[in-house]
Amino acid sequence: MKILNLSNNKTISNLGELKEARFKDLEELYLSNDNITYLDNINFGEFPFNKLKILDLSHNSIQTLSPLKFFRNLKILNLEHNLINNDNELNYVIDLNDTCMLKLSGNNVSGASFGYFRMF
Repeated sequence: MKILNLSNNKTISNLGELKEARFKDLEELYLSNDNITYLDNINFGEFPFNKLKILDLSHNSIQTLSPLKFFRNLKILNLEHNLINNDNELNYVIDLNDTCMLKLSGNNVSGASFGYFRMF
């Protein structure tokens, strides 16, 4: 499986519910509008998401980004319309692939850290 779209599912409150699934060839994961609140209760290092290129977590209630540091091969990271209100959280995604498109509209970040990113 290369694409998994669980958007608008509303039953996924955190990504721990996907922990048992093994998606070694997954390239696109869509989890928008799923009531996801926490990413930090999962060790993404345990997940075989080495080929993941697109991660869409838009329209959730995510505040912390620390678990996203494991996604080194992303091309698109969509975090639009979450509850990110601390520029320091962006430090966790600074080291992502330098060609990664980061989408942050609809969050309350000042933009001081945006110089590190290719913004769209």
